[in-house]
Amino acid sequence: MTSQDIKRLNRRRAALVGFAVLMILIGLGMIVANPKIGLTVGSIWILIFGILPLVVAIRSGKKVPPESADFIASDRRSFAVFSSWYWINDKGIWKDNKLLYIWSEIKDIQILRTWVESRTKARTFTVADAALNQGPDAVVYGVVRVFLNDGRSLELNNVVDPERVVNYIKNVYLKKQ
Repeated sequence: MTSQDIKRLNRRRAALVGFAVLMILIGLGMIVANPKIGLTVGSIWILIFGILPLVVAIRSGKKVPPESADFIASDRRSFAVFSSWYWINDKGIWKDNKLLYIWSEIKDIQILRTWVESRTKARTFTVADAALNQGPDAVVYGVVRVFLNDGRSLELNNVVDPERVVNYIKNVYLKKQ
């Protein structure tokens, strides 16, 4: 993630916070305007359109490392804002915005398992297409294990294109040691 991407993410987060504050104020206005009905409707409005975007904006701010880094994996593909994100850069491997391991602590990295997921829209997707890995919506995911010098290991799930990621890490970061 480049500094431009971080600036773009910060602008989106600021817009989301602004939207959340506006929705909270609208909900409070509903409560004040008609206390009987407005209390229920306004409270639901504040919860759905005010508090939830605010939580998402705050949580997404804690996911990006303080310096430029490349995204490599997420714990889960669903509810990505609430899962952990893994990043790499010249210093090492990051989990959300905290540096987990520097490159000198890492001995090796290997792919444990890969699979292909396809997200087809309206066209027919045949077994032959899946076997040939064709189609713009076919994505290769994998599980990658990072082995540390002290015998521990770290497993990264849902790495997109794990072969490319592992080769990149081995050629760029682990060769320097």
